[in-house]
Amino acid sequence: MPTFYLNLRTTDDLIEDAEGYRCEHAEAAREQALVSLRDLVAEHLLSGQPPFDIEAIQVMAEDGSQILEVTPCDVLRPIIDPCTIKCGSLSRGI
Repeated sequence: MPTFYLNLRTTDDLIEDAEGYRCEHAEAAREQALVSLRDLVAEHLLSGQPPFDIEAIQVMAEDGSQILEVTPCDVLRPIIDPCTIKCGSLSRGI
């Protein structure tokens, strides 16, 4: 089973995942990235501390290539009417 790395990209930094997640395929790694980012968004909302500076979680293959990216908009889109929010602005802060 391949290992995927979930790097956290903020407005000022890139925090690389040193351990990784063993997943059967890229879609399972995407789901793990969504869960991780959802937890980070929820934690931030509960803390009440602005700004939210996470831009994305980058899903990386074992060879270091980026496979896909999950953004805060990907997490919030299913629960917020897309007509009420500009998703592009979420990566700059909530």
